[in-house]
Amino acid sequence: MSGPTEPRPLGSTYRLQLNGIGFVGARDLVGYLHALGVETLYVSPLLAAAAGSTHGYDVVDPTRLDPTHGTAAELEALLTELDDHEMRLLIDVVPNHMATEPDNPWWWDALRLGQASPFSSFFDIDWSRHDGKVLLARLSAPLAGRGAALHLDPDRMLVSVDGQRFPLAPGTLGATAAGEHWPDVLARQHFRLAFWKLGRTEGNYRRFFDIDGLIGLRIEDPAVYEATHRFVLELARDQRVAGLRIDHVDGLTDPAGYLCRLATDLALGRSEPARLIVEKILGDDERLPAGWPVDGASGYEFLDVTTRLFVDPAGAAALAADGGARCDDSRPFEELALEAKRLVLGALFAAELDRLAALARRALAWSDPGNDLAWRDLRHALGELTVHLDVYRTYGTPGALSPSDRTRLRRVAALAQDRLAGDERRALDAVVRLLLGPDRDAAGAELLSRWQQLSGAVAAKGVEDTASYRWLGLLSAADVGSSPARPSVILEEFHRTLSRRGRLTPGGLNALSTHDTKRSADVRARLSVLSEIPQEWSALLDRWHRRLAPAGGAVRVDPCDELICYQSVVGLWPAAGGTAPEDLRPRIQAAMRKAAREAKRSTSWVLPDPPYERALADFVDRVVSDERFSAEVGRLLRRIGPASATNSLAMTVLAATAPGVPDIYQGTELWDLSLMDPDNRRPVDFARRAVALRSLSDSTHERDDDWVRELLDSWTDGRVKLLVTRSVLQLRRSLPALFGSGRYIALDVIGPRHHHVVAFARRRGPDWVVVVVPRLAFSVAGPGRFPIGRALWLDTAVVLPPRAPSSFVDAVSGSLVSANRNHRLSVGGVLSSLPVAVLRST
Repeated sequence: MSGPTEPRPLGSTYRLQLNGIGFVGARDLVGYLHALGVETLYVSPLLAAAAGSTHGYDVVDPTRLDPTHGTAAELEALLTELDDHEMRLLIDVVPNHMATEPDNPWWWDALRLGQASPFSSFFDIDWSRHDGKVLLARLSAPLAGRGAALHLDPDRMLVSVDGQRFPLAPGTLGATAAGEHWPDVLARQHFRLAFWKLGRTEGNYRRFFDIDGLIGLRIEDPAVYEATHRFVLELARDQRVAGLRIDHVDGLTDPAGYLCRLATDLALGRSEPARLIVEKILGDDERLPAGWPVDGASGYEFLDVTTRLFVDPAGAAALAADGGARCDDSRPFEELALEAKRLVLGALFAAELDRLAALARRALAWSDPGNDLAWRDLRHALGELTVHLDVYRTYGTPGALSPSDRTRLRRVAALAQDRLAGDERRALDAVVRLLLGPDRDAAGAELLSRWQQLSGAVAAKGVEDTASYRWLGLLSAADVGSSPARPSVILEEFHRTLSRRGRLTPGGLNALSTHDTKRSADVRARLSVLSEIPQEWSALLDRWHRRLAPAGGAVRVDPCDELICYQSVVGLWPAAGGTAPEDLRPRIQAAMRKAAREAKRSTSWVLPDPPYERALADFVDRVVSDERFSAEVGRLLRRIGPASATNSLAMTVLAATAPGVPDIYQGTELWDLSLMDPDNRRPVDFARRAVALRSLSDSTHERDDDWVRELLDSWTDGRVKLLVTRSVLQLRRSLPALFGSGRYIALDVIGPRHHHVVAFARRRGPDWVVVVVPRLAFSVAGPGRFPIGRALWLDTAVVLPPRAPSSFVDAVSGSLVSANRNHRLSVGGVLSSLPVAVLRST
């Protein structure tokens, strides 16, 4: 009997948010996506989520489909439609947590019956605390003196307060329920209702980051794994399902063990293995652990290196210095990140840190009796070790840490030691010995696993959700998976990164925009051009500040928020200029409120400051409504628009042709100017995109240079991006072996503009594809111009390898291109009608 065949490549993915569109709407899009060149439909979680969920990551029942998405028959119809178009489905799965909502039957039962519930062990609850009760810190104010606000419903065995419902344990209401004293009733429950602030310091269940409404699952327990995965595994055994994307793998106790079991179970009943993608943010020198049976990550590392390719390093440094001077804060990003991680560790994760210190004391009592280390010193040492960790987490098991993780831990401990003194240093040494192991008792093993889970949460909330919103320089360098400390990349490093990607994770996603990015790829592409004009941008900031910043009033907008606002407005302003559309003002106001709360300088999610937030909204209104500002932004966009469009087109080409799987976020095949969620989850006008795609296919001038130039001249309507997207995706679909496993060959560029050209080849057997795109386009082409034509590029040329073919056809423009006698391609000839070229050998 033959074994499973080699898994079919994903080819390309199109990320679709199911909320608001469902299985029926997704099925209606399949024909359009196929015409675009998409090979895999990649959907948001489809299991039953909390009522009103806008994203699906708050699962309440993993044993059934979300009814708002549709029925099993409608999902079957979607799968059939995909199969008819030779496409498949990639499903997003959430193994780390569930929502603590009344419609979660497992959670409801655990609250009702406590540790007697068969589901009490499903959730990561420390039942040893609070007298065996779950602390529910959900109340807007303490219960004391609020008897009238609490309602007992004996018929349905419920207690209601602050608009929330909780189940009463059987037999805890007396025969005369109406006369029951409510404190006595609550005292008999398996949960304790408390003021919301208590959750940060007294909570006894693991949350998804700091969200009380999302509780961690003990997925390492075989019974929990089986119960939560039975249904999704049934779905995934259908060959029309390409595989799974695993959300927040860093939250799991044992990611490697989980992934190995999942890969094994997915192989059962399939003729080919399923693809596995993990959502994972990688540090500078970090790789996915070698033992993980996955195809790659969800693409933030690709997004990062590709964005940095289009940033001028000197200009980015100038913008950072200018922003620091305006806000009187010139600290490097690394210092901002450490400060932010300390802040969130104390403000959001105090209970988790307390638990780590207690575990360390217990473990040391076994491994090092008589150590006489104080709990406070252990807590401080663990805190500094956590904030200094330069990746999200390590991946140790009760057995051991990997050699690379051991090296990292020792290096991080040396950095943390500088913040400690006396017995705190002794405590750090003891903690590191415990973590390095392998001599650990149960407390030591638990210390390692829980420290790893906590470090990931602290990194996410400290770096991604605090420090990145405090950054005052170039905002395109401050996105998910990025670091403003390294805003640009040299060509040699870019090529090394992609070559390594081809060797190690050719099946990982090449993302540019996602449902979690702070700014869409097109916004980042536009803002990156500011690094090429730092003096011009600084002059605009001076002008706007003098005219638009409030001069008085009870509440002044923080100058840091003012700087972020100007970049956000410029990033979102329509490419064609003119006055702001009606929806721009509320979008910017919502984004700035979120950015200010995440930065935690003048307001926050935990302690919002309504007067400050009103002042911030008024400031946005003043900026967007100012006619002179509109005119000035319009002039700026006319100057940098072609360069920003060139950056976007180049990024689109790189994502589709570099090693990895191009991932198109919904709607981004046209220009998409969006900020962080929920802005990037707005409904997409697919009808408009379908019409635009048909207009490209129906044109009698397609592949004609004049027609292509016409598309470029009218670039603001987005059709040129749609043309590039369709062309490269269809090319990729026609050459699956080349793009799936073909070699990546960095190509030399010579001539006066060689620093402004990125060129590489993909080769497999006789098939070759050569990619040529510009970088730092404004610097080479000037204001208001695309970097095209021989007059601009002069004698700049791409040097082909000796065995490469000499004749090509451009997959985008249709132009025929030939190398000269020296086996060189003229950049001006290649980029004659479009600022990007994808050349297929003839």
